[in-house]
Amino acid sequence: MSEYIQYDFDIMNESGVLRITLRGAIDGASAHQITTEAINIAAEHDLTHFLYDLREAQLNMGLTELYSLPRQFPASQVHRIAALIKKSDDRMDDWQFLEDVERNIGIQMQLCTSEQEALDWLASK
Repeated sequence: MSEYIQYDFDIMNESGVLRITLRGAIDGASAHQITTEAINIAAEHDLTHFLYDLREAQLNMGLTELYSLPRQFPASQVHRIAALIKKSDDRMDDWQFLEDVERNIGIQMQLCTSEQEALDWLASK
């Protein structure tokens, strides 16, 4: 796992969302580890909605890694994932690629540029 990534988990009790806040460079190993931990925490607390706050994170993965990462986890029609990113993220195209990959394999994911947008999307449906 990357030694540059920091992250923490917070259960937002009022909305039933597991918030994962990341800071630093995200590589394939750290993304896999963090996602595995998030899935386990969500299962322990019967949560199905995830808010990844990536505004202070830097994507350090190529397209091949982005393509294969979601395939390492079972697709779930119950889970919803909002990824909160900066409007000015210089890897916006790569984030959008990841969103497309996830949707194509049946994972409900939405890129958002404001926290309220992310929470509203998670609460919809």
